[in-house]
Amino acid sequence: RHHVLQDVQQVQLSAELFRTYVLPRYTDDQVRRIQQDMQSILKDVVASVATVDDATSAYMAQLESSTKQLDGKTDLADVKGLLRVLADKTIVMARAARESQKGLQAATAQIVTLSEQLKETEQAVLRDPLTGLFNRKATDLRLRELEESFRETNQPFSVIMADIDYFKKFNDTFGHQVG
Repeated sequence: RHHVLQDVQQVQLSAELFRTYVLPRYTDDQVRRIQQDMQSILKDVVASVATVDDATSAYMAQLESSTKQLDGKTDLADVKGLLRVLADKTIVMARAARESQKGLQAATAQIVTLSEQLKETEQAVLRDPLTGLFNRKATDLRLRELEESFRETNQPFSVIMADIDYFKKFNDTFGHQVG
């Protein structure tokens, strides 16, 4: 029985050390990684949009130039040459648009995945890893939400808190798992 109590106490100590030192760092690192991934995706999206913007500007300039060149042209060979150039530029523009669309679709999928990971991380920060119950941080957030709601709607709310005297003694006697 004595060895079992020591084992339970070691597990409790390990859980406490994990909650105190590892979990906050893990969630901070995870949030930091998600933020870095989001920034990387946004840089890629901005680069893709810039590339398409450049291609669109070049295409528009070519259209304007070709339109001016077409004015007064009567030679069929000249008109065919201009149309060939426009057709080639249109193909290049269509490719750039398709590539950009693929890139944006991939970025959207990555953002959805990262958003889900961020929600999971946020939930992990708000729950006790041992019991799965909401922790003090979650309680504080909920109280702030209720206070804001009260300020907006003037709808009162109540909070009931209980403190069990000598609960440490209960935990020491029966163990933190039971407590």
